[in-house]
Parts: sequence; structure tokens; C-alpha cells
Amino acid sequence: MNIERKPQILWADDEIDLLEPHIRFLDQKGYHVVPVHSGEAALEEIRKKDFDLVLLDEMMDGIDGLETLEEIKKIYPGTPVVMVTKSEEESLMEDAIGGHISDYLTKPVNPSQILMVCKKILDHSDIVKKKIRSRYLEGFNLLSMRLIEALSLDEWIKTHEQLSQWQIELDKHPDLGFEEMLADQRETANREFARTVENEYINWLDDDSIILSPRVASSAIKPILQGGEKVLFVVVDCMRLDQWLTLEPIFYEDYSLKKSTHISILPTATPYSRNAIFSGLFPAEILQRYPQYYQDDSGNESGLNQFEKELLELQVKQWNLGVKPKYFKPLQPTEGERLLNNFGSIQHEKLISVVVNFVDFVTHTRSESKIVQEMVPDESAYRSMIRTWFEGSWIYKLIQKSTQNGFTVIITSDHGSIKVQRGEKVLGDRETSAGIRYKHGRNISSTGKNAMRINDPAKYRLPVKNMNENFLLAKSSAFFLYPNNFHKYERMLKNTFQHGGISLDEMVLPIAILTGKS
Repeated sequence: MNIERKPQILWADDEIDLLEPHIRFLDQKGYHVVPVHSGEAALEEIRKKDFDLVLLDEMMDGIDGLETLEEIKKIYPGTPVVMVTKSEEESLMEDAIGGHISDYLTKPVNPSQILMVCKKILDHSDIVKKKIRSRYLEGFNLLSMRLIEALSLDEWIKTHEQLSQWQIELDKHPDLGFEEMLADQRETANREFARTVENEYINWLDDDSIILSPRVASSAIKPILQGGEKVLFVVVDCMRLDQWLTLEPIFYEDYSLKKSTHISILPTATPYSRNAIFSGLFPAEILQRYPQYYQDDSGNESGLNQFEKELLELQVKQWNLGVKPKYFKPLQPTEGERLLNNFGSIQHEKLISVVVNFVDFVTHTRSESKIVQEMVPDESAYRSMIRTWFEGSWIYKLIQKSTQNGFTVIITSDHGSIKVQRGEKVLGDRETSAGIRYKHGRNISSTGKNAMRINDPAKYRLPVKNMNENFLLAKSSAFFLYPNNFHKYERMLKNTFQHGGISLDEMVLPIAILTGKS
């Protein structure tokens, strides 16, 4: 028979005999208490066995509570200690906040107080897990019912925010075992969202109330500049909503934060979505108005992003605010550090725009490197890596320095990414683009059902340069492969992060507006 182990508590008090009723009460509640009369006796016991919690009287003959605490932390630094004191001294409160003690109680204590502090320290994790388990299962059922319905774009945004929040929450409790359930639900949501996009995307193009990529700058930056404030505009290439939610708590203490979202245009790839952000135009409009700033990618995404600076200047000039933006795209950490060190020379500018490529770099590198795949085996590890990078990054320091100098900071992304799962066969000629999640060229077609075919790109405000040109966009977690060596490349690319297609992860993106707290 498997008997559940009782939590072990060591209670040191020179009047421990008077606390016998408290000890019996704790025993009835499932805790085993070892009582001792002094600090010396407490140290003797703690050297003999492990305790889950120590209750320690501050004032004892011989070694007092603070000296005993110091010795306990030398032996078992991770053991939680609750100090029991006769007065609420400020130093004890500071010790509690500083982590030297887990909590403190003021005498006289009653059994309920002791029980409460024991449960808070010893049972906190189980209580939290129980609540999370209940909340998640309830939310899972409600969301599953909602996904059966036809949702509006606002409802899809709220759905994605909920799913992303659950990703963050479950990162803290992997032993609950809900990751597969959540992944299945996200797959269902992405599949249903793709249907909405197929039916409604053209209508979104004409709806100015929907913040698509070309409307980001005018809706977020322009009003702040009109109010006479300075702006640092940060575009983190390929950052998803869930990844931003991992970073967001970093700002809670020192910044006021306003949040919203925008929708990436299709394809959800850097040449289309980011050029749209900087120009304020859809891709076809860029080609029509500024053909000198539009280059054929020819399978190379970077070729379409050489003129972001010029496109941003043209957009801001149309606002008639007398502002000429400064634009920076550091490709190496040393370039970012140089920008940080030279901030004094640009701190009086009205608009500074910075593109940060770390997240996109990890996405592409992971697809090609077994080492990075081991470092980032899943989305939870990806989020953790991004937070670790960000906290020590030059861009975080630049944000801090900017707000100290009166800037409002706007952080957003051009598109997200999705972990691909299913290969779809496509047919196209040699001129077909090389994207994994999107293709464009002449008479491209797919043999599967997980692709959206755009036969008339002009209706989608996409550039048309050749006769019979069309686009093919992967839906949900699908990705495109040619029939030759299909299974070989499917194995190579499965579980990599890609972008360019239709999913909540790629399309629903954060906009965060930060101001420093005074």
C-alpha cells in the first residue's frame, strides 16, 4: 500500500510546550511537526533529516532565531523558513521581501495563522495546479464550442489571445500534461481561422477600422507625433503574440503599457508585410507608385527589403508633420551596441525606427542547425530563449534609454511563424518562388486541400508582373514541397518554424505602446 508522505515541519521555540495544541492541529491537517526548544536543537535536527519547512522563534535563549536562520541557510539554503516574532519589525519585513525568510508571523499566533502559512508555502504549487487544471478544462470546453461557430475577426483575435495566454501559463506547469490538448485546439483554431480568411480577407482590405500592416504606422505612430511626443518604433522581425506575452512582464514595473493587435497582410512574409508597414501601402501599390523601390525577390526575401528607410520617409512626409525619421537595421549585435552608444547623437530626433532580426534569425537558423533544434526543441523553449536574449539585449537597453529621454516606445512585429507539420505537394515552373509557406509564379497549383489559391493577385493588392501569375498560401500547419523527393524534404522540414501562410500565429500580431513611469 502506498502511504502518502506527510510534509515535515521543524518548529523551534523556547516555549514549544505551550504550542502543543497548535502542533496537534497541524497533525490533524496532514503535517508532521518535530518540536524543539532551542536553536541548537533545531540545527541538530536539521543536520539529521530534511524538512519541508522551519518555523523559527526570533527570541530564544542561546542561539537566537536570526543566528539559527543563518546556520540553516548554510546547511540547506533552499529550505523555507518562517520567522515568528513578538513585534513587526521593519527589518523582518525587508528580510521576507529579500528572500532570506519565506514569511513571518507575529505572536501570539493562532492555529489558523500557522495552517495558512504552511499551506501557502508547502501546498501553494498543488493549489495553483488544481485551480489551473479546473480553469483550463472549463476554458477548453467553452473555446471548443466557440470554434464550431462562425467567428468575427475581433472574436478570432480574442481567441488567439486566450490560446497564447494559456501557452504562457502552461509553460510554468508542464507536468499538468495539457500541452497536447492545447496544441490540438490551436490546430483546430488555425484551420477554422483559415476558412474565415478565405471568405473575408478581401473585405478586410477595404475596411479602415481593421489595422492591417499598411495601417500600423498611421494608427500607432502618427497620433503620438501629432501630440508633440517623440517615438521609438521597434519592429521585431517574426515575433509572435505568445512570444511578446513572454516579454511583456519585463516592462510592468517601470512602464505604462497599452496593448492592441494588428493583422499581417498576405503573404505573411517579410518582403510583403514589413514593406507594407514602412510604406503604409499594399504591395501592389508600392510597385505602382514607387517602382524604383520595388525589387523582384527571385526566391530571396532579403531582396525586397532594401528600401524600408526610403519608404518610411515617404509615408511620414505625407503626414505633413515636418518629421524626417531616422531608420536603423542592425544585423549584428555589435551594430546594435554601436547604435546604443551613439544614442546621444539622435536623442533629439522625433522618430527613430529600428528593425530587430534576432527572432527571425533563430527561426531560420533552427531550420538548418541540429544544435539550435536541440536548444529550441519546442515553442516553450523558443519563448524562453527569446526572453533570456531580450533581457540582456541592446534593444532592451535602447528602449530604457529612450524612455528616460522622453520617447514613447512602440513595439510590434511584421509577421509571426508557425511550426509546420504536413507537407503539401505543389506544381510550378522554374520561376516559382522558393517559399515554404507561400509560392508565387505562373500557374502554380497544389494537389492537397491545405492551400489557398489566389488566381487574381490584383484583387488582393498583390503585385502582378507576368501573365497567368498566381499565389498559393499554406493554411494552418501545412507547408509546400515539390513531388520530387517529397518524403525526404518533408522529414527535413517537419517541425521547423516557417512563415508566409495563413494562421493565427502568423497573422495576429502585438502592438505595445510603452511610456516610462514618472
